[in-house]
Amino acid sequence: QKNKPAYKELFYNTKLSEKFRYELYDRRMDYKMKRGIEICDLYDKEAKKIIITKRGEVKDFGYAVDQANSVITLIVNGIYNPGNNQEENLQVKKLELLLILNKRKNIIRSLEKDIKSFTFLSKINAIYALCREKSIEFGIRFAYENNGGTL
Repeated sequence: QKNKPAYKELFYNTKLSEKFRYELYDRRMDYKMKRGIEICDLYDKEAKKIIITKRGEVKDFGYAVDQANSVITLIVNGIYNPGNNQEENLQVKKLELLLILNKRKNIIRSLEKDIKSFTFLSKINAIYALCREKSIEFGIRFAYENNGGTL
């Protein structure tokens, strides 16, 4: 395990990038808004999908939703275009949150029934509404880390 990166999100993002041929954007910062913002962790060029990953517990995931909200605003206002290809219109059609739970014992089957954080659910509803308004498909995937640190 000496080749594992220093933090687990990068490890997962690297593996997903290699397996699905996503472009790796983890820790790439954009400063167009006078403050650094990480646009996404992975970019699926074929599906025109940005993927934001976060590892932790539900209480840690609000930041990922806030990041997604900022990113969608940048993209729909023409301030940022994933892929950095100015010759091609790379309009984002999908946004996915990949939330990796590292201590959860039961599987999330329903956001409303299995997530007890009103703040998190409110943020999810807001980003869903924004994406719907902008004709961007929105999705959430949950992954579960086992004790050995694999999904």
